[in-house]
Amino acid sequence: GAIDAVAVAGGGEVWVRSGTYRPTTTTGPASRTVSFSMRNNVRVYGGFVGTETSLSSRPAIDPINGQPSSSTLSGEIGNPASTTDNSYHVVF
Repeated sequence: GAIDAVAVAGGGEVWVRSGTYRPTTTTGPASRTVSFSMRNNVRVYGGFVGTETSLSSRPAIDPINGQPSSSTLSGEIGNPASTTDNSYHVVF
């Protein structure tokens, strides 16, 4: 993914659009071991709309609901009503 590509290039930034992101789209016992892998020298910034051209142009407040814009890394990969099928680790 983008984090790996930036790491190979020697480091830099990855800008993430607002939303909820999961380390996998599959479910089942093996899926619980999948996680996001961070890399040295890579900075990850979230909360973007997707049209920004600079880090400082990220919106501080979402104009629709008045809440801060956010990017969430979630381990909720299965049934939202159960914790027994979530990722063991969200970030590694």
